[in-house]
Amino acid sequence: MATALFLALVAAAEPSRAAADSVESMLSEESADVFLAKATLQQYLSRIVRKDWDGVRRLTHPKALAKIESGRKKAKDPGALAPWQDDSDQL
Repeated sequence: MATALFLALVAAAEPSRAAADSVESMLSEESADVFLAKATLQQYLSRIVRKDWDGVRRLTHPKALAKIESGRKKAKDPGALAPWQDDSDQL
């Protein structure tokens, strides 16, 4: 009888444990958007390391490319796109 009672208690506790495990797995899993963002960033950074500039441009948003191009036209030195080189922006 004690064994039956013990088994009943274990069986009753099992669904809550399974529910807790499923909640934890849902929280630990990434959404599809997060997974794709991480994969894209990893590709982008690996292409920078390999100096695959065409691949970097393909992964760069078209609006960002347009801003870079307009910045080149306005800059005194068209090759200088680094904001840290401008002395007026220092704190």
